[in-house]
Amino acid sequence: MLFKTLVLFVLLTGFSACSFQGELSAESSAKKVHRFQSKELKLLMGTLNISVANNYKSELEKDDARLRKALRLSDDLKITVLKLNEMAEGSLRDEMSQEDRLVYTRNVKNLSKSADEIERIANNYEVEKLDFAIEKLKRSCLSCHSNFGVTNAF
Repeated sequence: MLFKTLVLFVLLTGFSACSFQGELSAESSAKKVHRFQSKELKLLMGTLNISVANNYKSELEKDDARLRKALRLSDDLKITVLKLNEMAEGSLRDEMSQEDRLVYTRNVKNLSKSADEIERIANNYEVEKLDFAIEKLKRSCLSCHSNFGVTNAF
């Protein structure tokens, strides 16, 4: 598949309208310039270039990028858990009832478990399990937000 994609890319590049045949004048040989200049054309070609680059990445490259993002998410979640625990012991302590503190603590523990699970999945390169772990994280977040009356989440 990768070989076919590479061959297709080389053929398209070689035979595209962007390839310039003929001799360049001495003035333009120092700097190759596209025969047609247009901001709209540049934008269109730039967008196409991004699309081609993203669509023709190998599956391994795509998986690797997803796993790196998952590790960043796990790090962010762990930082959030630390801050939420600090808030429970500090600024929120007097505002919450005993029942609220129990619910809050349970939700923060679930968030911490999600961070650990996502990190484990990414470190073990188990891409197929990542979507389920992210959905589980979202449900955990929505549960907490629902418990504490947050309506503008997600």
